[in-house]
Amino acid sequence: MTAEKVREAVEKNKSKLIDSYIFLEMVNGLTNSDEIVITPRQKSMLEARYVRNFAKGPKKTFSDLINSVKSKGVENAFRSRFDADLKYEAYFHGNYSNEYAVTEQDIDKQFEYVKHYNEIVARTNACTEAIAGKIISEARSGADFSQLAKKWSFDSDKEEGGDLGDCTSDDFKSEKPEYWNTVSRLKPGEVTNLLKTEEGYEIVKNIGTNCYTVADGIHLARIFLRRGMVLPDLTREEMREELESARMERTRKKAQLAIRKQNSLKFPYGKKIFQTWKVKE
Repeated sequence: MTAEKVREAVEKNKSKLIDSYIFLEMVNGLTNSDEIVITPRQKSMLEARYVRNFAKGPKKTFSDLINSVKSKGVENAFRSRFDADLKYEAYFHGNYSNEYAVTEQDIDKQFEYVKHYNEIVARTNACTEAIAGKIISEARSGADFSQLAKKWSFDSDKEEGGDLGDCTSDDFKSEKPEYWNTVSRLKPGEVTNLLKTEEGYEIVKNIGTNCYTVADGIHLARIFLRRGMVLPDLTREEMREELESARMERTRKKAQLAIRKQNSLKFPYGKKIFQTWKVKE
C-alpha cells in the first residue's frame, strides 16, 4: 500500500478502523518494549478465530487452513497477517486483561440473572399461548382470518391478512419438515393448533382457494406471534467463558479507541509492520 493510497483511506474512513496492518502500526507506537510475550493460550485462541473466519467446511483445523493457503500460493502473506494479529493479541491481553477478568461473584450474579430472565420469559410465553388459544377458537368459529392476522400478527405479512400465497413442499420441507407435514394436511378452511417454530408461534390456515401455479401447491395464511427465547443452561465454566468473551469484545473496542487517540499515522508509510519486535513464545 503506497503512502498516497493510505492517505486516501485515512481521509475516507476517519472514524473507523482502516486496515488491520495500519492499526497494528499504531499499536507499535504504544509499546515501550521491543519484546512481546505470546502465551500458548493466546496463540490457540487466535488460531481458533482464524479457523472460524476463514476456513470453509465443518470440523476444519488451523493445519487445514495452512494447507489451503499453501495450495493458493499465499502462505507468506497469510503468515505475515497472522503474526501481526498475534502480536496485537499479546499487546491487548498484556495491557487490558484486568478489564475483562471474571470473578466468582460475577458468575453467581449472571446465574441469578439467567434464572430471573427465564422466569419472566416463561410467564410471558404462557400469556401469549393463552391469547393464541382464543385466536384459534375465533378462527375456527368463522371469524375473518385476515382481520385476525391484521390485529394480532407481528410479521410484515399482516397487512395482507397473513397471506403466504401458494406454498409447496419446496418452500418448507428441507428446513421445516415437521412444519410442512402439519400444514400440508390441512383441508380447505382448517386452522392448525398453535405451532412452535424457531422464530416464534404460528397459527396457519388453509385458505381453501384453488392453487394454479403448481400441482402440489396449497394456499396458506398465518398469524405470527412472538415467543420469548429462554437462555440456555450453562456449566460454571461455560458461563465464565461467555462472560469473558462479552467483556473482551467491549474491551477490544476501548483499546482500539485508545490506540487511535494516542497515535497518528506517519508518512510516508513503507516500513514493515513490527520489524523491530521480537516474538517470544
